[in-house]
Parts: sequence; C-alpha cells; structure tokens
Amino acid sequence: MLEKRRALIVSLLEILLYMGLCLVAYHFPDTVTPFATEADRLADILLAFVSVSIVCGSVLYFHLKEYNQQQLLLEEQNLRLRSLDNAKSTFLTTVAHEIKNPLSSISLHARDTSELLEEEPLDFSLMQENLRTIEQSVMRIDRIVLDLMDTVSIEQGRLALSLVPSDLSGLLYSVKKDYCSHPSSKNNQLVLTTQSGLPEISADPERLIQVVTNLISNAERHTQNGTITISLTGEPGRPSASPTPEPACQKKCEKTHSRVMFPLIRITGGTA
Repeated sequence: MLEKRRALIVSLLEILLYMGLCLVAYHFPDTVTPFATEADRLADILLAFVSVSIVCGSVLYFHLKEYNQQQLLLEEQNLRLRSLDNAKSTFLTTVAHEIKNPLSSISLHARDTSELLEEEPLDFSLMQENLRTIEQSVMRIDRIVLDLMDTVSIEQGRLALSLVPSDLSGLLYSVKKDYCSHPSSKNNQLVLTTQSGLPEISADPERLIQVVTNLISNAERHTQNGTITISLTGEPGRPSASPTPEPACQKKCEKTHSRVMFPLIRITGGTA
C-alpha cells in the first residue's frame, strides 16, 4: 500500500486530471466530437471500460505488491523481535544461574559458621575459611551486577577485561570448592586433575570462573550419577605468526618455544 504522503499526491493528481478534462470540454466544445451512430457510442463505452479496467488493475497490482512487501518486512521484524525476546530470556536465565551458585555457597557457609559458633571450643580457623569463601562469593555477585550495568558496552562490542597474571590451578580449585559446597542435584562427583609446573597466564579470573562454572553446569545437566572431570594439562607452545628470524637465532627460538607450556582445560562428563 502507498504511504500517506504518496497516496495523497496520487489522489490529488487523479482529481486534477478529471477536473482538467471537464474544463477542456466546457471551454473548448469543438474538441468534443459527438457520436455519429450508436455503434460509435458503444465502442467508446467499451474502450473507456477497458482503459479504466487496465488503469485500476495496474493501481491495484502495485498496491497489492507493496502490501506484500510490507507483510514480508513485518514478518522479518516479528522474527527479529522473537529472537531478541528469546535472547533476553536466555540472558536472564544465565544471570539467574550465575547468581544462584554464589548465593548457595554463601547460605551454606553462613549456616556452617552459625553452627560453629555454638560449639566449644570455637574453631576460628574454619570460621575464617568460611568467611573468606563468603567474601569471594559476594565479590562474584558484585562482579555480575557490574556486568549487568555494562550491558550497553557489551552490545556495542566493547567488553572490558581485567587482565592480570592468573594461576589456572588455583582458579579451578576455587570452582571445585564452590561446586562441592552444595550437594549435586543429580548425585554427580567433580574430579579435578592438574599438571604441576604450569605457568601463569594473562586473563580475567572472574571471566574464567564464569566460563568454567557454565561448562560444569552444562555437564551437570547431561550427567546422572556420574563423574564430571576437569583436567588441566600443558601443551608445547607453538610460535605465533611473526617475521622469520635470522638463521643464527632460529634454532634458539625453536628450543625456547618447545620448552614453553600453554595450559589446556578439558571438561568431560557422562551418564553412569
């Protein structure tokens, strides 16, 4: 269908055309030829009918064509809106899941600390460990909230990472501790194996914890009465794309890369 302005212009042109024809016939009657016979009148009526039918059919065709185009555009917009709605639901589900894990850890360690306060003698070391775990969980929730505030930056493709030297073994052990702090709903066990002597990497610890936690959650959904295994191993480093070194130092560079070990994380799970 024609848009408002275009439809108004077309209607005005049609009115002006009809008015112009009437004015020409009124002021210049010589240009109007009377019909000599009934056959001529009938032929004029048929010609007028065919002409008007062609014009009306053409206008109707273009109206229907534009209507179909707008329907297709509307369907595409509806699909995009449904996709955005699904993405929003997935996002909210992920955020709820990310917040649920540290909240469960806080609840468990707070209850354990409350029970320790009723015991004699007081075990301050265990209470301090529980408080440290609670503090770490609170910091994770705080980071998630900050991530929600950065949603606009994420949509614009500008996700800020806090890159610091990180020990993957320590991060994985903290993830395992959080996982073991609350019982598995599917009676699964988490096994962590790490290779010693691995170097630190430049990474965002909180992002890594979130990624590993999500992977464990995926394995948990597909594992029943089984074992989820996290293995941290090292692979020999591979030279990155760079200009070819001089022949004198090429062997030295190859030996250096062969001694460098890059951490590799594997997470596996299966039904028992």
